[in-house]
Amino acid sequence: MKKNILIIDDELIILDSLKIQLERMIGNTYDIEAASSGEEAIELIDDMYERKIPLFMVISDYNLDDMKGTRILKHALDKFPDIKKVIISGQLDEDDIRNFDSTYGLHLRLGKPWNIYELTEFLNL
Repeated sequence: MKKNILIIDDELIILDSLKIQLERMIGNTYDIEAASSGEEAIELIDDMYERKIPLFMVISDYNLDDMKGTRILKHALDKFPDIKKVIISGQLDEDDIRNFDSTYGLHLRLGKPWNIYELTEFLNL
């Protein structure tokens, strides 16, 4: 069973763009799931957990309409303790992001616009 990457962003053009870029860069190495809200992401994480589908990485926008990306990352971390955690934000100096990073550790912070090569380099592709 392939490992999964979950991408979360409430801006559909950004969500689709990141998904397409990742699919081009990683090919068939991972399955990519996408959620357009925090609530949808939490439901997907819970479903993967219940079905024992391996979640490798969560890439979340920080400022979602319904919740902060750090809340989603924490929820995913509670279910999948070994996940890779990536946050995307136009404001990388947010206190909440720094606090999350110092408590739980972020594997990567990406700005908007992001550099897809930073992410694929992180994945060792």
